[in-house]
Amino acid sequence: MFESGLCLSNWRSTNRGDGFVSRILSLANKTNYDSSINTTWGGPFKIELHAYDDKSNVTLTRQFYEQLIVNDSVNYTLGPFGSSFTEVAMNVTDLYNYTLIFSQAADDALFANYRTPTYNFGIMTEGSSYMQTTMQLLSSQGAKTVAVLRSTSGFTTAVWNGFIQEAKDLKLQIVANITYNSTGGTANFTDLITQLKKLVPHPDIFLSLSLLAEGQTIVDITRSQSINWQPKAIVMTSPPDGDNAFYIIGPDQWQWDVPYPDFKDPFYISAKTYNQYYLAVTSQTGEVHATSYSAGPSVSGYVLTMALEQSKSASQLDLRNALANTNFSTIFGNISFNVAGQNIAKQMIITQVLRNATNQLECQLWTWELQNSRSCLSYPLWLHKPNVMQLQKRRY
Repeated sequence: MFESGLCLSNWRSTNRGDGFVSRILSLANKTNYDSSINTTWGGPFKIELHAYDDKSNVTLTRQFYEQLIVNDSVNYTLGPFGSSFTEVAMNVTDLYNYTLIFSQAADDALFANYRTPTYNFGIMTEGSSYMQTTMQLLSSQGAKTVAVLRSTSGFTTAVWNGFIQEAKDLKLQIVANITYNSTGGTANFTDLITQLKKLVPHPDIFLSLSLLAEGQTIVDITRSQSINWQPKAIVMTSPPDGDNAFYIIGPDQWQWDVPYPDFKDPFYISAKTYNQYYLAVTSQTGEVHATSYSAGPSVSGYVLTMALEQSKSASQLDLRNALANTNFSTIFGNISFNVAGQNIAKQMIITQVLRNATNQLECQLWTWELQNSRSCLSYPLWLHKPNVMQLQKRRY
């Protein structure tokens, strides 16, 4: 039997399904499918999962990864949620020469000072590429000006650095750029957004490079009658959920109905099948569908099992070598790592939440890599706001 460990953070609300990551990972390692993992050097093996709640505390993150390796003697480790917590986990796993596969951290800085060979592998699209597809789409529809509100966190700074280059390539004009510190939750978003409106009353794009916990507040203030700011398009790195995200455009790591045509596996079959498994496991939460917050950790478990099946032995070195040679499609997108451990094969998709008279729809608008992807848009966006930009169905 193999043992794998990770940390979960309790700040993530259960209605996003993150409290069930450990149960979903049991699907990822296929123990519910054939009860075993067969390798070229032995087997069949099962994987037992060890999970701790780090309570979004980096001190606990460090403590628990030490405990997983030293006391629990796990064979392999999976990453926690968030770039800052993943950095702490990497420091521990590097100390013990353990591989770390992580799925909820996208800060480019995690890969900036990689050792050779790296034992750290992230399956998300990196932060610097977050806005590439979104800005290409909006530029193609006539957008010229961008007003930016951005956190100075590591992740949003990585997104910002990538956006600057994309704006230059697309000849987008950054007409305002206001920063704030996310630490401590002290930012006054009413004042910040009021400043943006005064600087740029009618931008084509309002780009909010914010953290997940800040998204709802920013949307509420932007749409409030007292502010009454109406950019043609609102783009957010971390949009809020459900009705709160109505009309917001957001780059997304994953959507459950995206068809990845090259993915072939008898267990998951497709992202839609994964969604069915997920909803069956989390039925008591009343969720509508799975999100990238559950699919990412599940696929990290899948990547681990696939690498084990290709590894020459159970050693950390042979496992990292197998991971370094990874090149396949998953329900989360294509997976292929560069020398730093970044996934360089996966591009972002674009979503926008819409609703008709009776239903709310979260729609895929445009993708980079999926030639057969569909758009569920059959009417102009921003239906009730005639003065704002309309995104047409378009694919490159």
